Amino acid sequence: MIIGDSNTYGWDPRDFFGEPYKKPWPKFLKEAGFEVLVDAMPGREIPHFAESINSKIAMIKKERPDILMIMLGSNDILNMYEPNVDVAFDRMKNFADNIKDSFESAANIILMAIPKIKIPGGYPLAGMQYNACLKQFALDLGFSFFKCDKELPLSYDGVHLTEEGHGMLGKAVVRYIKKVETESATYE
Repeated sequence: MIIGDSNTYGWDPRDFFGEPYKKPWPKFLKEAGFEVLVDAMPGREIPHFAESINSKIAMIKKERPDILMIMLGSNDILNMYEPNVDVAFDRMKNFADNIKDSFESAANIILMAIPKIKIPGGYPLAGMQYNACLKQFALDLGFSFFKCDKELPLSYDGVHLTEEGHGMLGKAVVRYIKKVETESATYE
């Protein structure tokens, strides 16, 4: 299961109606033979109200995914006049803490780095700081952490992945999940 925002949905900022690209990154997992449930919505922030957290937990418990991937945080940073990493990161900590009890192993929860933000102001630095906090949080709690090893190309708006960016991310995630599965099978 993947929970994300417009960069998981595949939103194409060039499209007047907000249609997604034909092949957003989660489709690469499907093509690689994985059963994938995508819960992605443009504009989504990290669930931080009790009702939204409980709704996501209920969905997770109903679907019972083997792996949960979460790529959220961009909108939490972008929807602030002055970006505040602490607010975005506290939301993710609260959300992740609430959902970890739904899994036998915290390692089955993969927190994903957000793509680099390239718009004026303190947003790029806030995005990098958020990813650093997210990585440390994942390590501290035994979650998995994924960050693409290459910088992903963004569209003209400096926020959304291009089709090429979705392809790069999709291929990298497939390699990562296959490695996780192989290591898990080896060490069980």
